[in-house]
Amino acid sequence: MIRRLTERAGPADPLTVLDIGCGWGEFMLRLLEAAPGATGVGVDLNEEDLA
Repeated sequence: MIRRLTERAGPADPLTVLDIGCGWGEFMLRLLEAAPGATGVGVDLNEEDLA
């Protein structure tokens, strides 16, 4: 599923990726890899995951 989403979003070259409920950021990291030059912001309530 993540691969399909990154393939769809990657060509759009987003400037900023917002991942709400990001956990440790796996989806955001993969999306940023597919969209070079983009920046990411991850939001999560679990401080351990964010660390």
